[in-house]
Amino acid sequence: MKQTITIMLAGLIGLSCAAVTAEAFSDARGSAANTPNGGYGSTNTTTIDKRQVQQEKRIQQGLKSGQLTPEEAAKLEKQQQHIRKAEQAARSDGTITDQERRKLHKMQDNASDTIARKKHNQRKIQSAH
Repeated sequence: MKQTITIMLAGLIGLSCAAVTAEAFSDARGSAANTPNGGYGSTNTTTIDKRQVQQEKRIQQGLKSGQLTPEEAAKLEKQQQHIRKAEQAARSDGTITDQERRKLHKMQDNASDTIARKKHNQRKIQSAH
């Protein structure tokens, strides 16, 4: 049962990773890179998206290695979904302000800290040996 849950969570995290990666690549080709301010005050979120992909990979790696329990991985994934929703909300008016960008970076900093803390909290998946 635990193995089935773990496999299902790994699959969901993998799908999330793929979606975020696709979005990051589509942003990288956007016109915001041609703006004089490097994309600030636009909808270009390439840096944010790259961090999101890295955090998704860290969660998946932690789950695969046993550093994260399925429950911890699910909570971390929920935190990542919250960040994605905040990013979508920031984009909704067609531009991401510096204030919105700082907020998204802060959310990612907090998520990164949480991932590290959860991966090193000595909770492991109990093996069935």
